Parts: sequence; structure tokens; C-alpha cells
Amino acid sequence: NTERPITCTHGTNRLVLPRGDSVLAAAERALGRRSPARPVIERWDGKAAERIVAVVCDDARFDVDGAAASPPQVARRAAAIPVPLGAS
Repeated sequence: NTERPITCTHGTNRLVLPRGDSVLAAAERALGRRSPARPVIERWDGKAAERIVAVVCDDARFDVDGAAASPPQVARRAAAIPVPLGAS
């Protein structure tokens, strides 16, 4: 699903049967009432991208003077890759 269950439990969305009459009745109910005050949902503050960048780019260094399209330089640890015996 693309919707979060919390949107139903907090009343911002409604789950209805996928039938024309059910969808129509739900739409009429929604349009016929005043919108309730929107509840505050944890981390639904419009700052998801900032949090994602903070996690993905942790310890990344960006060259401010470099090209905008250049990828960030990230400190990485070297890893040994085993080579089969007899391979050259």
C-alpha cells in the first residue's frame, strides 16, 4: 500500500470498499462535513529529505568549489577481496 495506516487512525484518510457506491458515499460524506483540525503526526514535519540526507551522507565531504554534479567524497574502509588460487 502507499498510504500509512496512521493516516486512518488519525482520521486524515478513510478506508472504504473498492466499489463505486462505497467510494461515492465516502466522498459525499467527506465533502459534506467540515475538515477537522489536523493532528500532529510524529516526523510528518516536511523534513524527511533532510533526515534522509543526514543518514545517507553521514561523514560525507562535499567540495564546495567543485562541480554541482560531482558525487560526494565519502570516507570508506578498504576491504580485502579473496582471489582464487591459480588466478592471475
